[in-house]
Amino acid sequence: MKPLLEIKNLSKSFRLTSKAPGGKSVSLKAVDDISFSIFPGETLGLVGESGCGKSTTGKLVLRLIEADSGSVTFDDKEIGKLSSAQLRAERRNLQMIFQDPYSSLNPRMRVRQILAEPLQLHGLDKNGRTLQEELSHLLETVGLDASHLDRYPHQFSGGQRQRIGIARALAVKPKLIVADEPVSALDVSIQAQVINLMQDIQQQFGLTYLFIAHDLAVIEHICDRVAVMYLGRIVEIAPAEKIYGSTQHPYTEALLAAVPRPDPKRERTHQPLQGEVPSPVNPPSGCHFHPRCPYAQNICRTQSPELSEKAPKHLAACHFSHKIASQSRTDQTTSQ
Repeated sequence: MKPLLEIKNLSKSFRLTSKAPGGKSVSLKAVDDISFSIFPGETLGLVGESGCGKSTTGKLVLRLIEADSGSVTFDDKEIGKLSSAQLRAERRNLQMIFQDPYSSLNPRMRVRQILAEPLQLHGLDKNGRTLQEELSHLLETVGLDASHLDRYPHQFSGGQRQRIGIARALAVKPKLIVADEPVSALDVSIQAQVINLMQDIQQQFGLTYLFIAHDLAVIEHICDRVAVMYLGRIVEIAPAEKIYGSTQHPYTEALLAAVPRPDPKRERTHQPLQGEVPSPVNPPSGCHFHPRCPYAQNICRTQSPELSEKAPKHLAACHFSHKIASQSRTDQTTSQ
């Protein structure tokens, strides 16, 4: 099966200029030579701490910002080479669900206008009666009532606003949706409802997701494969069951150790991740993770490990991944 989305050697840096008199500008590498693919109907989770480059990657996929180098190929079309008119037409197939349901909806527009706008932009709007039926159907698809069409965003709860955001993304019948932390601003009980809704519409419409999050519990519930980012680099990528069952990278191991456990009698087998994330303006040499890694050796400080296959369909960027995988299997056996 051919990938629907294929990213190769994608990089993006930002110039930061000090506001102090005579201040120098520095380069912040937000995304550092990453590559991955997503197949039709699949959900790929992109996970990592705040500031690791997840959201920037999502924006690069949609070409909301321009990449410095590398390529994004969607449905056999290289996004970076499309003209403005071609990109505008292709965006019908590439939609985004934003993190903040409060600021992502125009407070001056009624729900009717919010949902009709993408249809109008892509020339898909119909006559009055047919459009009314289409908009009503969109709201019903995401669990809202057609009577809500004439309300403003401030008249809804956070979960309802996010449902409107999902309906807006669905309006033009896309193939791929980039979901940028779509539940992180919601209450836990509402998170489950929105995740279940996203899974239902994925099955109904045959959607493909790039699901960006920092919550590994959420990622485990919805994703087929998981890519783990650290300081702009992908350090591990594998099917979800392998990530959670036999991780190959110490950063992923530390993230899993930080997930709250429902059983108070079960002891932690690892200490949660220690230390602060280094500055992306001046990242560590070699493996970026080595200052926080309990397995680090001299080679980690001098040589950056390549993302390579450590087990079938399981890639990791670590010089000592066999130690982490062995420890992970031992912990899993002990917990059973």
